[in-house]
This record gives sequence, C-alpha cells and structure tokens, in this order.
Amino acid sequence: MEFSSKRQVATPGVKQAVLAEVYDLGEVETPFGVKDRCRFIYEINECRTGTNVPLIVMADYNKAWSKRSNLFKDVTSIVGRPLTSTEQLKFNAHSLIGVNCLITIVHRESKGVVYANIANISPIMPGMELMEISEHYTPYAEVVRQREQRAAEIAAETNRGNSPYVIE
Repeated sequence: MEFSSKRQVATPGVKQAVLAEVYDLGEVETPFGVKDRCRFIYEINECRTGTNVPLIVMADYNKAWSKRSNLFKDVTSIVGRPLTSTEQLKFNAHSLIGVNCLITIVHRESKGVVYANIANISPIMPGMELMEISEHYTPYAEVVRQREQRAAEIAAETNRGNSPYVIE
C-alpha cells in the first residue's frame, strides 16, 4: 500500500468507530517529562474522498491505570460500564480491538494545521449495526516504516546533485 502525504481530516461530529489497533509508543518525551504511552487507533464510518477506505483517528494515553487517568476513563466509556475489580487487575487493552463505540470529533488548530481530535467516547447504542475492521487497515508499525522509508528517499533525492559541495 502506498501512503500519501495528502491528509484528509475527519469531519466534526459523532461517528461510529471500531478500535482497530492498540500501539505501544514506548517512552515519549512530554512537557511533563518522559511518559510511557500507548495509542488507540480507530477506523470511523467516514471514508477518504472518492474511496471506500475508512478514515482513522487516534488517541494517545499515558499507560497509567487509575480511576483518574484518561486511559481508564475512556476504556470505561468504550465498554459502557464500570470495570469490576478483577477486570481492572487483569485489564489488557488489546482485548478491546474490534469493539465498536461512538466518538465525538472536534477540530483543533495548531500552528496553522487543523487536527481531528477525539473529544468524547461512548458505547454504541443498542441495535446499531457493528462495524468491522476494514480490509484496508494497515498496522501502525507499517505506516511508520513506510513514512521513514519515504523520508529517506526524499532526503536522498534532495541531496543528489543539488549541492555545490557534492562531487560526482
């Protein structure tokens, strides 16, 4: 699959979503120091313009597991009920892959770029048809690998013959 630098942002509003992947980001530098983080990646019921490829939205979390953490609150929202003590002790985020939920998307702008952010997560309503992870979904590790490969190709093309210091 080829990845394009053209970016389509999901429209604001409530969308049905399916959790497609939980990705371990490892230790990440944040304004509050180094934090162990993970990323929840959702496919939503909105497709890329002119295709049947669902758009994705992502939410990053500190891997802190307490009733005050955003991860705990959103997992509880996805499940649609409080987790039992046993469920909390044995919680595995990967067990949520394939679970449907409703997400509220809002647009936020930073440095002139508009981003689609998840403002709220709730369980799906009874009777809603379930979404499945599409055949078009590409694991995040592959997306990262493709981006790095493309960046290296661009760097190689940029440096080839354009510098007065390069002797061929």
